[in-house]
Amino acid sequence: MTAPSAIITRHHQVSQFASRLIGDLAFVTQRTADAFEAIAILEMDHDIADIIILDVVMRGMNGIELGKKIRTMAPQDGSANQRF
Repeated sequence: MTAPSAIITRHHQVSQFASRLIGDLAFVTQRTADAFEAIAILEMDHDIADIIILDVVMRGMNGIELGKKIRTMAPQDGSANQRF
């Protein structure tokens, strides 16, 4: 069984703190620099993250827009958990 995972896209210092905090809960974390990096990771493997933590203000795309984009990427055939 693999450890639960999280993708954290936030300000560097905040993401560092969140990564440590969630890591203490046995999550494997991956921090991204911006929304587009998070999208690229999710396009490679949409099941890679159990939780995704976003900042409302980000470069290029805000957290609300990214959240909506991530929801459109979730499989619609019911083959994966609809966690998004």
